[in-house]
Amino acid sequence: MPISTNDDERVVGTARYEDGVVTLRIPIPKSVYVPLDVAVNQIAKEYNLPPSVAALRLFNEIRDYNKIGGLKRELSKLCQQIFVINGFCANQNKAMTTLIKLQSYGLTEDQILSYVNGLEKESTH
Repeated sequence: MPISTNDDERVVGTARYEDGVVTLRIPIPKSVYVPLDVAVNQIAKEYNLPPSVAALRLFNEIRDYNKIGGLKRELSKLCQQIFVINGFCANQNKAMTTLIKLQSYGLTEDQILSYVNGLEKESTH
């Protein structure tokens, strides 16, 4: 039977196993079935595997590829969150360092707060 390029035409996939041939009852568009069949047969031939094992290996590789893509997207989101948190923490770290320096010069926390309050009052006037 010649292979048609019409995507609307359907084929019924078959899988060969050691104990016989199993016919899949799920109609698959030829545009999907033919490349998949070629890929499975190529893997089977290249690695000297039965087609059923080659198909399983191909499906597992596709699943793993999709998982890796999802993990990469999640990693990218996490890196962005870390960048934002680091930027926020940098300001807090700078304030804490300044506070520790002022305290090391002998200023008390009350004196520092009084000075900050005075600066805030001046900036509002």
